[in-house]
Amino acid sequence: FWFLRSTSKEVENWLGQLLQRYDKPDSLRAKSLALQSQSQFQVNLDEARRLAEESLQLARTLKDKKVEASSLLKLGQVVYIQGNRELGYSLAQESLALYQDLKDMIGQANATGWLLNNSGPDDMERSKALAWDALRLYRELGDLNRVAEHLITLAGQTIWAGDLSPYVAGWLEEARMIYDQLGSKSRK
Repeated sequence: FWFLRSTSKEVENWLGQLLQRYDKPDSLRAKSLALQSQSQFQVNLDEARRLAEESLQLARTLKDKKVEASSLLKLGQVVYIQGNRELGYSLAQESLALYQDLKDMIGQANATGWLLNNSGPDDMERSKALAWDALRLYRELGDLNRVAEHLITLAGQTIWAGDLSPYVAGWLEEARMIYDQLGSKSRK
């Protein structure tokens, strides 16, 4: 709701108030800590990391694997942004593995998409595998916007690798048709 309205400051305020008033060590607090961590990404990375670490610790204490997976991904993102790319990527991979164990397709798609967006150009095969996996997950979820984004990513990676496969034009055309279907004027 708040992200659709682009009022992340409102999210930060509401979650901050919730966390001040609700200190019971349960899944609700762990989820709130993870969300508050995300709201701090552009404001205070040290605070974002502290919140993600607290959320992860609480999720593990509660043996709440879903919140643990979410917290790992958030912590990985913060650590990555802070410059420890290897650890950040490793934490995100750990998150993906948990989401896979839980058969949580949305979590898998989000973790896979993040890993794809932050994989380096030095391992194009891994990037392509992630792109195909993300594309499959978003198709199964019916998230057409993300399907189109990942078709474009896959086309870009293929071209970047020097492969001028005839599939590239088809992927780009499919992405254009999806954006037309969704009514996007920004991608025309």
